[in-house]
Amino acid sequence: MAGCVALGGVFYVTQAHRWQPVKIHETSEIGDTFQKKIDCEKLTASISQKIQQHNDAQKVETRDSNNSGEGAAVYNRYIENSLLKEVFYSPKVNSCLYLESRRTLVKRGVNVKLDEEDWSISYETWYLVDALMDKEVELNDGLPFLQIVNRGEVFSDEKEANTIIDKYK
Repeated sequence: MAGCVALGGVFYVTQAHRWQPVKIHETSEIGDTFQKKIDCEKLTASISQKIQQHNDAQKVETRDSNNSGEGAAVYNRYIENSLLKEVFYSPKVNSCLYLESRRTLVKRGVNVKLDEEDWSISYETWYLVDALMDKEVELNDGLPFLQIVNRGEVFSDEKEANTIIDKYK
């Protein structure tokens, strides 16, 4: 059972009959942070719309996948695609941030039917973007991204990447 009493500009909060002072500036900081989190959440729809517009503008391309420079060309179908993973307020940078996954999707061969079968992830890179400044945040030794999948192989574990992202929450 918790209660609250204000005496001389200081709030006292009880829990199981134990009184503990909570200074007014601490409660206003908590309120400010809470309000900033709400304000950031309000940006989710516009960020999602921006990413969807980007995805809608992408066109399927045929590219040579043989990067060795030797032998015959190997053509596959590719398309760029982004996903909004989350939006949050970051006290570390005092701004609204969103985590965007930018992916290059591939279908093997040039005669594949684009509307059948799933696309595979060839590359996946995470970017942490300051929503108010529309600027990427430096994450990884000064780089503004975390490489998750590279040429279809897992490059960084998502758990490891989330640990880096969590430093901004």
